[in-house]
Amino acid sequence: MHADNSLVIHRADWVLPIADEFGRPVEPIREGAVAVDGEQIVGVGPATAILAAFDSQVPVSEWSGVLVPGLVNAHTHLQYTSYGDMAGTGMPFTEWITELIRRRESTTDDDWAQSAANGARMLLQTGTTSAADDVTDSSALAPVGATGLGGISYLEEFGYDAANWNSSGRAHLVERLDSAPSSREIGTMAHALYTLDPEPFTDILALGRQRGMRSQFHLDEPAAEGAFVSSGIGACADSARAAGWDLRLLREGGAGVSPTRFLADLGCLSTHTHAAHGVHCNADDRALLRVNGTVVALCPRSNRILQAGTPPIADYLREGSPIALGTDSLASSPSLDLLDEVRAAFDVARDQGYAAPDLGARLLYAATYGGARAMGRHVRGSDAQGRAPYGALYPGAQADIALMAVDSAIGSPVDAVVLSGHCLATLLRGRVAHSV
Repeated sequence: MHADNSLVIHRADWVLPIADEFGRPVEPIREGAVAVDGEQIVGVGPATAILAAFDSQVPVSEWSGVLVPGLVNAHTHLQYTSYGDMAGTGMPFTEWITELIRRRESTTDDDWAQSAANGARMLLQTGTTSAADDVTDSSALAPVGATGLGGISYLEEFGYDAANWNSSGRAHLVERLDSAPSSREIGTMAHALYTLDPEPFTDILALGRQRGMRSQFHLDEPAAEGAFVSSGIGACADSARAAGWDLRLLREGGAGVSPTRFLADLGCLSTHTHAAHGVHCNADDRALLRVNGTVVALCPRSNRILQAGTPPIADYLREGSPIALGTDSLASSPSLDLLDEVRAAFDVARDQGYAAPDLGARLLYAATYGGARAMGRHVRGSDAQGRAPYGALYPGAQADIALMAVDSAIGSPVDAVVLSGHCLATLLRGRVAHSV
């Protein structure tokens, strides 16, 4: 791909715009082209029309394959890239997270920095151009920013009851926010209801909102989370007690509702937040997420490896819930390739009875536009700072593009990308970030 910021036309066998500027699905374009000027897309359409619309001296890059929007990974933890051996241990969720915390004690800031940078490069090499990266240790921020990867680094906080939050936790997060590098867009992350009291959980989101930032949280990942929130019992409750956290739901024997309903009652569901996992959300929970416009980032491979359950992907799709896809970290997933996650979600949805022929298109939409929606960069004007949208190919969108090689024997170009695609090149804001 063209390596500088001049006007260039990228022509390929197929172009998959995914959506228009209003988020409406757009059909694939055979013999299509994308015109890029600097960091922005200025034209998308049939190659003959795009070539006719620009001066004949404009350079043309010819590609064999399929051009798609840069993939958007809506939930990952890049600092845990070096923990890849953990994904194959067979530990269930509560044992796994205990081991993760143990390993953290001997991991240095330099280790986190190198691990996060390696993870970011893996994303770029597989066609992902933006990610919702959850960051517990701030030393992982600048190295990811240095790779140019887009998206948001969510500063994650956990392990605070109300008293500890007021005495030290809040000041700690404020200091992290104030000192975060400018090379990354920053958000806030309330880890989960079983690691935070309601007061710090809501305050973490409020601090983000006050600064014009977006926020994220884990929701209904292990089944034990439901027991903790409803009744204050189970494995998550045992872990919180063992950690010495004086959490309100432990003292009061739970809240008698699901985690999703509890967060809705706290005012934590909105278009400014997005949730990770949503494995055990029932129909009522999913309706709450929809009515509040809260995107759910599904991570079926991580859920399977951690024995956390299987997300109801077919139901999310049938009901029209806003979804995205995420790989989680290499500590609980076999790869950071978002197309691998798409394929896993495809198999889950088919197993759950989703038989409509649009499954591949719906999931590729989730892996691009859906992820951008989760981070508020899906349509013009959705970003408070006026930054260009991504997750789709149309004039005015950010020039984040991936070139995919596919098996031509698979019928539609969309299904070919979903079922066989692998990345040959990545264009990040109009510049080459990866090529083979």
